[in-house]
Amino acid sequence: DSDADHRTHNTHARHYLSRVTEERSRLESAAQADARDALREDVDNIRSAILWTVDHNEHMAIVDALESIYIFFLAHSWHEGIELFKEMAERAAVRTGNADYDDELVIAAVQATQAYIIAWLGDLDEALRLAQAAIPVLEAHDATSQLMLALTTVGVVEVLQGKHEDGQKTLERAYTITDRDSQPTMYALLCTIYGWSFYELGEFERAEEVFADGYRVANEAGTTLARAYTMSKLGLTADAVGDFQKAIDLHHEGREAFVKLGDPAGEAYTLSRLSWTYWRLGEYEKAREFALEALDGFEMINHRWGTLATLGRLGFAEIGLEELDGAEAHFRRLVAGATEVKMGVMHSYG
Repeated sequence: DSDADHRTHNTHARHYLSRVTEERSRLESAAQADARDALREDVDNIRSAILWTVDHNEHMAIVDALESIYIFFLAHSWHEGIELFKEMAERAAVRTGNADYDDELVIAAVQATQAYIIAWLGDLDEALRLAQAAIPVLEAHDATSQLMLALTTVGVVEVLQGKHEDGQKTLERAYTITDRDSQPTMYALLCTIYGWSFYELGEFERAEEVFADGYRVANEAGTTLARAYTMSKLGLTADAVGDFQKAIDLHHEGREAFVKLGDPAGEAYTLSRLSWTYWRLGEYEKAREFALEALDGFEMINHRWGTLATLGRLGFAEIGLEELDGAEAHFRRLVAGATEVKMGVMHSYG
């Protein structure tokens, strides 16, 4: 490229990267959907700007913007985010050996972010590999935001694989380095995971305390997505202690928020959890209806562990309806899938 072309591309990249970082406060407020939609109009330019910055600019420009990029793609599209983070890491790796560019930090920071999303979609081995490789580099560079994501990823995988005590210790470390004031979305979402580690051990009171803490932070900031996720988790603990009407109300309210945001994963979570609540109430037909709707949602976005959890709930609903052949088929799918991703048994299928 000529110097003039380089300056033009650089100006373009700075402009669109700044757009994402400048929208950060709105992305973590009640205006989240509006901010996301405004950025969506320029998503191709934003993607080009991010990749140009990885290719050409000093490394801190992309590391500093990474949390804002993640929050945008969390609201925009998990799959597009994963694809972008993968390409960012690959391009950073090409620059190895450039003394003016700390490719090691960029690769680790990007892969930690990528791993966090991958873990929730169910590719546990790949998520664990990326996160574990990133942790020592992020520790050495004191990259706290991405270290929190890497630790959370490892903790999630450990809990999903039935290593509850190890997972809780890892999540505790992530919890202590996340700032509730400057990172309301990250903090609230971490509370859903950290609290869930207590839920898995049957410590429902402590789980509810952590979920409620996350909900308060999300509610005060107004961040719609995190508020909906914490609300749905509070529905889980209400369910666990037998307050079924409260659980139903929370799941429905959470679902409305997810639908408004256009978040299919969140909506599927609430539907799947509604299935579990109605199963416990003995309303097996409703339980099956919600499980089938949730299953469609999870399969549409290839959300592997959400699919597996819902297969279990669907099977229990079918047992209640005395449809044993269908239940057996769904349980067989669950066992085969859980074995493939090395997932342990979850309390009430999280």
